[in-house]
Amino acid sequence: MKTPSSDSLLHFARSSIRVKILVPVAVILVLLFVTLSLYSTWFASDEAEENLETKAKGESQLAAYALSKPLAYKDLEQIKPVLDGLASDPDVRAVALYDAGGTFVAGHRADPRPVALNDLLKERLYVANDHMFVTREIVDRDKDEATGAETVTRVGALWIDFSSERMAERVRDSWLRYTFIAGLGVIATMLLLAWVMTRLFAPIHDLTRVAGEIVRGDLTQTVMVRSTDEIGQLASAFGQMLAKLREIPLRLHASTELLTDSVNSLSKSTTAQSETVTRQAAAVQ
Repeated sequence: MKTPSSDSLLHFARSSIRVKILVPVAVILVLLFVTLSLYSTWFASDEAEENLETKAKGESQLAAYALSKPLAYKDLEQIKPVLDGLASDPDVRAVALYDAGGTFVAGHRADPRPVALNDLLKERLYVANDHMFVTREIVDRDKDEATGAETVTRVGALWIDFSSERMAERVRDSWLRYTFIAGLGVIATMLLLAWVMTRLFAPIHDLTRVAGEIVRGDLTQTVMVRSTDEIGQLASAFGQMLAKLREIPLRLHASTELLTDSVNSLSKSTTAQSETVTRQAAAVQ
């Protein structure tokens, strides 16, 4: 059941030109905001994933280079600081170091069982759910001082599990921040547009009010001309028309008085002529 207030609001929405302009603009701004928000979220997510991949490749490469000699000699005192440094990274969930035979040497992996290095190194980087797994072959390079020949020997492999949870949190935080800023922008734009529309249509509102009073017979209204633009020219022309309308009763009154004087003069002339005819008729008799 409709209430009087809802009916009045509906009537206002249908009859107000400001609402007819503001509503489509608001819809366009909201659609634009949603589109930009979705695009920014996709772009931030893609960029964050690329950054995490670059970080994973860089850290694993540096760690593999630092572990080549310690792993070749099974020097756990030098291996442990490198692995602890990797594990201290907030994006790293687990790390494991394997020797050339696939035996677990050190690390923080939950499953320390031996692995086949060839199978482990098939995919150097792959993503599963919110994990990014990186495997890096560790080689020891020895150079024969006599011949200058370099010998490259595989001494093991490094496995690192990077988490994308913090990346997702950063993307979510960026989206919330962008949404808040964009939302404020939309609200500020709508308020500014409403203010501009109010100032722009205030003269038209005044003209509508004056026209209503004229329809009710009140010709004492005045029209304020606030500008020289098209709306100001319309207000000026409306004021001139109102002045012409005020002159009509005055001219009609003057014409009525003139007609009354003419009728009175004609009546007097007719009466005088009638009396003259009466006297002449009496004299003849």
